[in-house]
Amino acid sequence: KEALEQMRSHAFDIYFVDYRLGAKTGVELLQAAIAAKCEEPIILLTGKGNREIDRLAMKLGAFDYLVKSELNTEKLERTIRYALERSSYINAIRKNERKFRNIFEQSLDAVFIMDMHLQFRELNKASIDLLAFSVEALLQMQLPALFDDAVTAGKLKQYLQSGQDVN
Repeated sequence: KEALEQMRSHAFDIYFVDYRLGAKTGVELLQAAIAAKCEEPIILLTGKGNREIDRLAMKLGAFDYLVKSELNTEKLERTIRYALERSSYINAIRKNERKFRNIFEQSLDAVFIMDMHLQFRELNKASIDLLAFSVEALLQMQLPALFDDAVTAGKLKQYLQSGQDVN
């Protein structure tokens, strides 16, 4: 509980978590920390290598998985350096993502994201207001469906899928 509180409050720049913690495992602590929005790197330590635990830990968000008997100062230093560098990059990406998400959501212009089939994937409030459909309905539609004229809709689809600008 105390370790999770430290992780929740972002008390340290990096966390080393042993796989065996007593009543719970390091994987369970890792899951709880990630769910609590811990953004600092977490490195899982274990006494014995176990590929399944390794894969699970990495899938859940651990930055690395180390076998204690294989550790030396060089490996530990490199692991810390790489984890902190990677964490720095990931945090910069998250910061930019939040910034651009805010621009997307707050824009007074209609902004939307479509897939290669011109299916709506995300729409901001201005798009929803302009198109006058519910979000649920729009997410089930493709852009050409908004046009009454099938020829115009077909040309639009052809232009967009070919990467050309639409005038």
